[in-house]
Amino acid sequence: MPKARRESTERPLEGVLSRLKGVRKRKGGWTAQCPCHDDKRNSLSIAEGEDGRVLLYCFAGCSFTNILSALGLEAHQLFENSQLKEDHYKDNSWKERKIVATYDYTDEKGNLLYQVCRTQEKQFPIRQPDGKGGWRWGLEGVSLVLYSLPAVTKAIEQKEPLFLVEGEKDAERLLSGGLFATTSPLGAGKWKDAYNAQLEGARLVILPDNDKPGKHHAQQIAEQLRNVAASVDIL
Repeated sequence: MPKARRESTERPLEGVLSRLKGVRKRKGGWTAQCPCHDDKRNSLSIAEGEDGRVLLYCFAGCSFTNILSALGLEAHQLFENSQLKEDHYKDNSWKERKIVATYDYTDEKGNLLYQVCRTQEKQFPIRQPDGKGGWRWGLEGVSLVLYSLPAVTKAIEQKEPLFLVEGEKDAERLLSGGLFATTSPLGAGKWKDAYNAQLEGARLVILPDNDKPGKHHAQQIAEQLRNVAASVDIL
């Protein structure tokens, strides 16, 4: 009979602090070097909420998603117990958040598959149409596609350069300037094999974020696409 899996007794806060450099105690929490950029001034603030969750904020502007990726953690690992983790992912947990921007992911014909939302707290939950005029949260049951897939297809057909960036906001800036651009959801370190086939024959130019996770993300993608895309360059 297999042994029961032993749960870790390490608190989420301890797990986060053990992954950071230059940790210093301060009133109300800790500071540390942010793992997303060459940090010399302890830009990262770490605190513990009343419910045991870990709160992270980079004063240099690094996103929450990129900080988690650089630490090798998932969002649910910042919570004290399983009940909090489950509550975090329930639909009601996002309904009360203020959404300040949305980004549509469509198929090649422009049909909406899912939507990345940006909240006031700079979190990026994903929702999809529920078929009843509303939404349900998560990616379960949907096909994973790149952002602005019709533009991706057009760039490949016309043999034009296609810029791959980290984040929908940056992709929109390039698209609004008349260039072909795309990105993938969930940030650095979340590239899926399903995206590779969508870039077959592309003249790909990767524009990585100027931090360690971004540069590592770009290298990983480039390696996967060397024999798929027509060309791959990192700018």
